[in-house]
Amino acid sequence: IDAYSMSIGSPIPNEISNSYPHAFSFIKIISKLIESHNLDKVRILDIGSGSGIFARHALIAARELGILDKIEFLLSDISKKALKEIKKRKILNEFVEFRHYQLLELDLFNLDQCKDINGKKFKLENIDAISMNYIYDALPAIILKPQAKGYQKLQFRFLKEDTGEAFFPQTSTDIDEKALIQNPDLINELLLDSRWVDYDIKQQNDLQQKYFELVGASQANHLNEVIFNYGAMAVTEDLMTRLSDHGFVFSCDMEIKEEFQASFKVYGNAGANFINETIITKLIHKLGYASYIHSDQLLTKMIYF
Repeated sequence: IDAYSMSIGSPIPNEISNSYPHAFSFIKIISKLIESHNLDKVRILDIGSGSGIFARHALIAARELGILDKIEFLLSDISKKALKEIKKRKILNEFVEFRHYQLLELDLFNLDQCKDINGKKFKLENIDAISMNYIYDALPAIILKPQAKGYQKLQFRFLKEDTGEAFFPQTSTDIDEKALIQNPDLINELLLDSRWVDYDIKQQNDLQQKYFELVGASQANHLNEVIFNYGAMAVTEDLMTRLSDHGFVFSCDMEIKEEFQASFKVYGNAGANFINETIITKLIHKLGYASYIHSDQLLTKMIYF
């Protein structure tokens, strides 16, 4: 949570996604959902809750729109430490007495292993709305470049500037949690070394093989690269099965712009892949769902239902 508030180097772009207007726009959709389906209760799953600020703003918005008593808000994160910090810092303290929320430890690639902060198993089902802010960019992806026959994939690593040696060998003890937190600009002090290598789909993991057919149906971006967000595709397909009959997924992420010189970006000490909206929506339509996409100068917003 401290890292989110630091302004050193290239900051984590969370101010917009954690803002009250952004949360309010999401809750307005929830309000219309309640109205159109005459619902007594709406179960919302927020994935990658992080600092918990988006959830707090969403609950405030629900209270102001008069639907707080109809909301069940599930905050989830892969980091149990983050969930504990939300409790420790009393981010949602004003809503404790209403019991409108739960904290869940969630690995997106093992949804059936979801559990609450106390370790009790929690079944993800009948979700009416799923919110994801900057989740897709953190999921496994590969950057591919079309060739006359097949594709090449991008490999990159960070190097120590003074020696040129790889910074993250398996035996390295140079980097730890303390170093990452105390120096949020650490990666920007290093050299980036990249290369293109042949990509053989037959040698890749099951998820890449499962979704690879959609790569050919996706146009290359302005860098003549195709971002293969296979992790986002796998997660989305599984999440859609957890929705209620009127449920939807609301995802916000970074938009790749013409002036960007790479299909990925480093924020703080983390790398993020840009999103190939085309390949994800092609999967959504193949599965029989509908989609709505809107991009502006700051975000790409995607709704699947």
